[in-house]
Amino acid sequence: GAAVGGGGAGGRGGSAGCSCGINETCCGGSSCVNLQIAKNSCGVCGHDCLGGDCVAGQCQAMMLGRYDRYFGDNALSIGADYVYGKGETNLVTRARKDGTSLTTQPLPTFATSGCGGGGGEEIDGRFFYQWYDGATCRMAFCSLTDCDGSTTAFSSAAPSSYVHGFALDRAMSRVFWYDGTSMRFLVAPTTGTPMPASIPSADVTNDGSWVRYASGGLVFQNGSELLRLPASGGVLTGLGTAALVNYFATPTRLYWASAGAIYYLALPTGSGGPQKIVDSTAWQIWTDDKDLYWTDTRSHIQKCRLDNCAGSIQSVFTSGCSLTSLGGEGNALYWLQMGSCPAPGNAAGDRAQIWKIAR
Repeated sequence: GAAVGGGGAGGRGGSAGCSCGINETCCGGSSCVNLQIAKNSCGVCGHDCLGGDCVAGQCQAMMLGRYDRYFGDNALSIGADYVYGKGETNLVTRARKDGTSLTTQPLPTFATSGCGGGGGEEIDGRFFYQWYDGATCRMAFCSLTDCDGSTTAFSSAAPSSYVHGFALDRAMSRVFWYDGTSMRFLVAPTTGTPMPASIPSADVTNDGSWVRYASGGLVFQNGSELLRLPASGGVLTGLGTAALVNYFATPTRLYWASAGAIYYLALPTGSGGPQKIVDSTAWQIWTDDKDLYWTDTRSHIQKCRLDNCAGSIQSVFTSGCSLTSLGGEGNALYWLQMGSCPAPGNAAGDRAQIWKIAR
């Protein structure tokens, strides 16, 4: 599919230490580079494709892992060295970001007792996820080397406290989740021995299955209403009402897709009200408050600059199967896809794959 990259002029370049030929550019004052094909200077000097190919000055997407299980929606998370995907039958899989996990065979699972619909997050050298103890779904963590052999649960075992979703405050090493027994959100440290504590508030009747931490508080969905609860507790504040398809929070904004358009709301108070970014269907969203990425169909990723979205839309990738999750970090975008995905050496296709592209 088409890929994003930086634009750069080719041609003869010459400056300190450089005497470059046709179709070469002087990079760093010392190296002659063909920006159309150089993996570490693709399109512009210094733009690294992170292992992917450079074609016509554009970094190309690369597969990181292939699997014989399906992925769910919003099932992707990014760690220090791995990208994780939540699969069917409550499995968690992962692949190395640098592509060295990829083989001609499906990769093994990382955790085998997750919960349906739940995801996972790596923080402080541990992997946190919703673990099924045989009776209910609980907050738990495990080591990065042997998840199934090291899982430690720390939330209530009461069936009514089934954990549907959770959120991390990475700056302060905290994890938040909803407890159905007390009808409160709970918090625990992600280091040491996590001891849950209740966040004081009025009764929260929502199950917290779509909960995000941002700007010092928890943002979650109650039917079609978006609510915010300060992390220290207090009064629930309404942020607005929308028929949400998906939403994503950064430290300063809440983004969501609804009724054929993408919007944002300033956090923490929602001052100024919803601001439309662009008219487009969006099944999945990821942004760093500078660039916005979204799937406008189940098989196509687009991007734009937030300072001029409508005037800067680019095609990023077109998949041969169904895209289920987007996620990113400073230099790369990652996604999960599933459903008879075309695969080299596999005529039937892979059930699921993890991919990335350099930003």
